[in-house]
Amino acid sequence: MESSFVKKLMNPKTKKPLIFNQKLKALVDSDSNTSFPIINNVPILLVNSEEVVESVSKFHNEVDSNFNYVDHYQKDAIECDYNKEITNKATLHENKRLYQKILNWIKIPNTTILDVGCGRAWVAKNLLKKEHLQIISFDISNQNPIQALKNYPSKNHFGLVGDVFNIPIQPNSIDYIIASEIIEHVANPKIFIAKLLTVLKTGGKLIITTPYDEKIETSLCIHCNKPTPRHAHIHSFNEKNFKKNLPKDGITYIFDNFNNNLLLKLKSHVIIQYLPHFLWNMIDSIFNKIFGAPTRLLIQITKE
Repeated sequence: MESSFVKKLMNPKTKKPLIFNQKLKALVDSDSNTSFPIINNVPILLVNSEEVVESVSKFHNEVDSNFNYVDHYQKDAIECDYNKEITNKATLHENKRLYQKILNWIKIPNTTILDVGCGRAWVAKNLLKKEHLQIISFDISNQNPIQALKNYPSKNHFGLVGDVFNIPIQPNSIDYIIASEIIEHVANPKIFIAKLLTVLKTGGKLIITTPYDEKIETSLCIHCNKPTPRHAHIHSFNEKNFKKNLPKDGITYIFDNFNNNLLLKLKSHVIIQYLPHFLWNMIDSIFNKIFGAPTRLLIQITKE
């Protein structure tokens, strides 16, 4: 296993460095005599599920339920199959513009990028073609990083299974973190951001996207007869309430809302899907200024 990648990893419990043991085909913490398996070249660095952070979501607090998110998203990756081909042209266009927005913020060469909640590994797909970039496809499920390496093999592409709340990555070791369409799902957004900031280098950037001011709809779960949110979104964000999750010191941040809802309802993708990003962005910005109703929020956080 590539030594430069292993050096960025640590035991999520003890915070000690890990060593690749060729004989065991595992990563080993010699201080605690603990080993972590490697499956299809992907280290599995998860702690026991009972040690995960408590949810602050009102959906769990109001019905007094436990959110075992590790178990949930291990199963979710199997049930949802994030690598399944998308055929809906409107969804394809939304994804395209979302990806372009994020990639437009990536400026630094010779960079290590951590893709949190890698899903279908679109970050690796789009950026591995650039030289001197290392991509870590990081997910809480085993399936997604393993499939990411299979789909986009490269000496600069690494898979990693772990939990952000018990993050198995060395402090101050990552240049960019992308966490796209993830934070609305997580148990505790404030802790989620704080944990990610620890692994960023000084001057590094954390890019987050999430639905903008989403009205979360619920349905009645057929198993427990309690309300459950659609798409497993348990938080809704706008600029004002997102700030409550940011640390008071040591960062600067920029908000950018985009993807106008009126353009979506007009099915404008039939025409504007062919426009270059800068023209689409100009049209989208004009519609947001005149009509309001963006559907996506991007936050770039820089660690000082």
